[in-house]
Amino acid sequence: MITYQYPKSQELFQRAAAVIPCGIYGHFSPAPLIPATAYPFYTEKAAGARFWDVDGNEFIDYMCAYGPMVLGYHHPAVEAAAAQAAADGNCTTGAPPVMVELAEYLVDLITGMDWAFFAKNGG
Repeated sequence: MITYQYPKSQELFQRAAAVIPCGIYGHFSPAPLIPATAYPFYTEKAAGARFWDVDGNEFIDYMCAYGPMVLGYHHPAVEAAAAQAAADGNCTTGAPPVMVELAEYLVDLITGMDWAFFAKNGG
């Protein structure tokens, strides 16, 4: 049985707790349920279905980043589309034509869906 240790993650958590409520954003915050010694709270990198914590431990990500990574991290088609969007100007004042194409696709795909709405949160 492999037993992992998380000294770098623990150190980051202590630093984060001083400047971020509960040390980690949102529902991933461990307080009070998960001790900082029991789980790697900080991810260094990810590829495919795996991620590596800041201590170099490798894990299978069964949660897929809580849903959005159904194709895995760094999927070539997703990376290419994101790079093209960035090159084209991915956050412009005006809406891009792909917004209309996606709305049409969603309305056609989902029964009972009459329209779609997109927004950005400034992040």
